[in-house]
Amino acid sequence: MGKRFLGRGLHALKVTQQRSVGQGVARLRWKRPQGEVETVPPAALFKVGPPQEGLTARYYPNETWSGEPLFTQVTPFVLLSWPEADPVSGPFSARFTGALRIEKPGRYTFRVMADDGGRLSIDGKVLAEALEALRANRFSVRTELSAGDHPIQLDYYQRGGSNALEFFWQGPGGGEGPVPPEVLVPKGAQAVTR
Repeated sequence: MGKRFLGRGLHALKVTQQRSVGQGVARLRWKRPQGEVETVPPAALFKVGPPQEGLTARYYPNETWSGEPLFTQVTPFVLLSWPEADPVSGPFSARFTGALRIEKPGRYTFRVMADDGGRLSIDGKVLAEALEALRANRFSVRTELSAGDHPIQLDYYQRGGSNALEFFWQGPGGGEGPVPPEVLVPKGAQAVTR
């Protein structure tokens, strides 16, 4: 039986059974933190498609976005705050990647609040970062964007204390608000060029 770390949220599961003569019924079992191994209750299983909008988030058990990620999931809104010891106990980092779909070309303002630190890159270029540990870091940056999909990467790390990550934008002629899922294309999804 293999072990795998799962953060909060939905995760894909594929179960296969090779039938041989004399084998019994397959059972799906899990062990919750501080719990016993038990059969997964039917209420914990349901069929739903993966999110088609958002950014692909990879969570690492360190502050440096290095090594194999603990888990990967699509995050529709980057307005996150985790309870203590979540998504992992101790320092962690997360990298959110995909594309930013721009319908209306012009000047865009992006604002990030990251406790402890964050960095925003668009089109492969770091636009801004604030990486001072053990405090809430904020930054705002303006950039000109053409219509079409732009590669985006938002890096976050957490050393201790409070943790949160918020990602806002303001487009040409609009008000500030959270970057909506419909303009975020997860890494690996089909990008559009214009």
